[in-house]
Amino acid sequence: MSRALPPGYKAIKNCCAGEVVSVIGMVTEIKPPHAFYEKQCVSFSIRDDSFDIQNDAMSIIQVDWTGNHISQLPTPGAVGDFVLLRDIKLPAELYRWKKVRVTPFYSPEGSVLFFSPDQIPMPELATEYGYGGSSKLPFKGSKNAKPPSADEQQAVIKFKATVASNPQAHQQLKQTISDKLPGMTQKWSLLQDVQAGRFCDAVVEVKKIWVNNNGETVDLVVTDYTTNPSFHPFDDQDSMPTRGSGPPDQSKMQLRLWDPHAAYVRKHPTKIYEGSVVFLSNVHIKTSANGTLEGALHQDKRFPDKVQISTVGDGIYAWQREQLEARKREFFSTKERAQNDRNAMPPPQEEPGESKGAKRKRKKKEKEQKKKEQRALEQEELERESELKEAVRAQVNPNVRAAHPEVEFSTVDDILNNPLRTLRTKDGPIEMPFVNTKYRARLRVVDFNPSNLRDFSHSMMDPRWNQNGTGRRDDRWQWGFVLLLEAADAQGPTPERFPVYVDDDAGQHLLKMNAVDLNQDKLAGGTEILRLREKLFHLWGNLLEAKQEYKPQGVEFPLPSGDPRLRNRPFDCIIEEYGSRVDPSPQHPLGWMRMYKLASTVIMD
Repeated sequence: MSRALPPGYKAIKNCCAGEVVSVIGMVTEIKPPHAFYEKQCVSFSIRDDSFDIQNDAMSIIQVDWTGNHISQLPTPGAVGDFVLLRDIKLPAELYRWKKVRVTPFYSPEGSVLFFSPDQIPMPELATEYGYGGSSKLPFKGSKNAKPPSADEQQAVIKFKATVASNPQAHQQLKQTISDKLPGMTQKWSLLQDVQAGRFCDAVVEVKKIWVNNNGETVDLVVTDYTTNPSFHPFDDQDSMPTRGSGPPDQSKMQLRLWDPHAAYVRKHPTKIYEGSVVFLSNVHIKTSANGTLEGALHQDKRFPDKVQISTVGDGIYAWQREQLEARKREFFSTKERAQNDRNAMPPPQEEPGESKGAKRKRKKKEKEQKKKEQRALEQEELERESELKEAVRAQVNPNVRAAHPEVEFSTVDDILNNPLRTLRTKDGPIEMPFVNTKYRARLRVVDFNPSNLRDFSHSMMDPRWNQNGTGRRDDRWQWGFVLLLEAADAQGPTPERFPVYVDDDAGQHLLKMNAVDLNQDKLAGGTEILRLREKLFHLWGNLLEAKQEYKPQGVEFPLPSGDPRLRNRPFDCIIEEYGSRVDPSPQHPLGWMRMYKLASTVIMD
């Protein structure tokens, strides 16, 4: 597309790695606010060509705009909007398609403006938006966005006219629209929309828990503060009442959990409790014996140990939680107004001829009702406090999952100083170099090796890596890298840290990727190294970017615990202890060296 650009703007295909750029284009994909590692994020894609080539990657830039809170995100536009993206710093490595993560740190002057095509005039009617004119195009965008200049407005108006004249652009848009949040499927639903025979995912508040005597199931009553006329009508006088004062009528759904979900709820009362907000995955909606809708969470036949109920904290699904809490506040605000209206009514007149006994009973009933309402308000306050405490407790990386959630955590001291290595004999204790065992721990990555991600994979033809090679051609590649880990609650400049090896099996499981030649991948457009970098960002946060920025300045890694330059979260993992043969030495007199490797841990998509 040959068109004039405003001063300081570039075509997307001409943008280079490491530059601070401004571009103009049309939104082809947008994802509303969602959890992005420890932050909140709005994602969108911009295209600035003529749409003559389907999905021309050279003319598309993908943006992840992040902030610590949803209030720091730009107000998103919609697919088909025209957009000005200003003063955005591109990453140091840029591949065939361009993807940039916008943060206040890397792009302090960055801003974005979305213009709805319905509010952009035709060029022949746009004189007032050019030089000498006083009209401004209405826009949505980032909080710091300055209104568009005359040059920028004219460029937006002309771009819209060019795209509007190309029917293929509209066909391309239909194929690129995507408004689903990361990790969500078409099963995602509010309770008001669920139907019998369907499966759904939902974020809900737990209002009531019953642990059944059979020991196999747990029953819940849950709500997302929407109403479904097919639900059982609960209220405070119901035979299955909710805890405190929840939404009335048909706003709550009965849900039966089977193992392993029921076992998880029974074993984790501090995580799943009345008042907690949880994420439910793959709930089967069915019709109960009395004709109302209810839910069931059965065991996954393919993954029998998979638990499909989890607490929602400040990470993933935080946006859905905020929406639920907004609906909840509106409900209680409505209830409070109704209560005030009742209080403003004149006191009931005594019935003519009312006896003293009847009068006492009426006043007693009114007093009990007031106490009940007061208890309900107090209970609601307790639930809110509990939710805040749960959010604080939930400062754990939600993007990494480890097997065996029923196993208690081991501390770093438990791992490094396992008493089972000491064998007691009649001749005295014998210290073994290692024991074959596994630990479940909550740890944080503070460094990694090799320093170049391209060296995380190794050729089986390399004798330094495959010392047992036969000399015959072997085109396979294997993962092999080391993570330096510390305790989630580590403090001080020199806490206990230990290296954990990630071998090929653990790497495939962790990354959901097969190892390839990452140096050759650079010549092919860098798709695999980009995938690897994105995966590891979910594991260790900004560790790679911090090393790239601060090591050239002479900063030594690992950084002290709690250093604000490293922003990541601890994650749950399985650590396997094993022994590796070495030459006998004073340090390893038995010819064995204790080592640790990662196992049964995965970065979720």
